[in-house]
Amino acid sequence: MSSHRKNIDSLYKKYRHSGGFGVYSYEDMNGEGKYPNRITVLLKQEQMLIHMYNSVYNEPITQPKLEKVYLNRLRVNATTRVVYSLSKYRIPCEYARNKSHDPFIYFMKYNTIHGYMNRLYWNERETMKNELVG
Repeated sequence: MSSHRKNIDSLYKKYRHSGGFGVYSYEDMNGEGKYPNRITVLLKQEQMLIHMYNSVYNEPITQPKLEKVYLNRLRVNATTRVVYSLSKYRIPCEYARNKSHDPFIYFMKYNTIHGYMNRLYWNERETMKNELVG
């Protein structure tokens, strides 16, 4: 068993011992599910570990500790998260799901295109920073 798996197991035991609510599968926590490299699986793994660490130690986890001790990989970066949240039209999915309107016209009616991807990127960066703070 590798060191990051041992660290995750000990964190989960401390989480359950401290009265943590929720049951997580070891495959999800270790990133070894059916599709381990999907963005959704990677994001879910990060969220679980951040939540468990905050619950056990009552302090936010730092990014280097999360990456080196628990994940054994780098976090999913903000650019990948933004691209994942966009539809095939390269606009947010909530606009593409609307079947009654043309997605691009509907999007352009309510948004300015100048600097849109830049705004999405920086919003996602702030979200990622706030996740670690707790």
